[in-house]
Amino acid sequence: MSTQLDSRIAAVEGRVAAARVSKRYDGDLWLDAEPARRRVLIRLPEGEILCGEGTLAFPELFVGNTDHIALVGANGAGKSTFLAHMRCLIDPDLPVIDLPQEIDAPARRQVLERVRGLSTAERGKVLSTVAQLNSDPDRILSGDGTSPSELRKLMLAMGMLSGPALIIMDEPTNHLDLHSVEALERALSGFPGALVLVSHDQRFLSACTSVRWEIEGGALRVRL
Repeated sequence: MSTQLDSRIAAVEGRVAAARVSKRYDGDLWLDAEPARRRVLIRLPEGEILCGEGTLAFPELFVGNTDHIALVGANGAGKSTFLAHMRCLIDPDLPVIDLPQEIDAPARRQVLERVRGLSTAERGKVLSTVAQLNSDPDRILSGDGTSPSELRKLMLAMGMLSGPALIIMDEPTNHLDLHSVEALERALSGFPGALVLVSHDQRFLSACTSVRWEIEGGALRVRL
């Protein structure tokens, strides 16, 4: 009897396994993208900046046109302060996708209005990208229940229309489920331009970046 029961359980498990379809994210999000022609996108001279009640020291740093950089450090170490300093040195003519960790209500409404104002072809491209990032385009376009994570996906997809040379993202995996993290990882690791990521997700950073800027003890050091 036990053997028959075990056989039936094994058969059911086999049918379930056969019916399970793995998540797939087909298509190349960066089919027409290429690195910026300039080899250095940002140069940060050696210096110190105010950080909380102390200072943050750093060596001369460069963001190359294909560099994928992880900015890491404990909470309160100065990552956001350093990012703010870096943003001030970005050429205003450089096409950049810069996604903050938090997006307020007015910004959310503005993003959704911009999407609705796109041409049919542009809107189709944006929503196709959102789908590849593991979100329902119809749900996002309705706007009523758009979550912070869905909104960041939408902003990333819209930014792709401008042919970005640099992407900056602060804690991009916050509030994402596993499949969405995998889709975002695939998108960012395949980006041919420059990338600066702030995240506590070490596995995600290892998959998407090759250089680490580590902040510890009031100093930033480069780890290759």
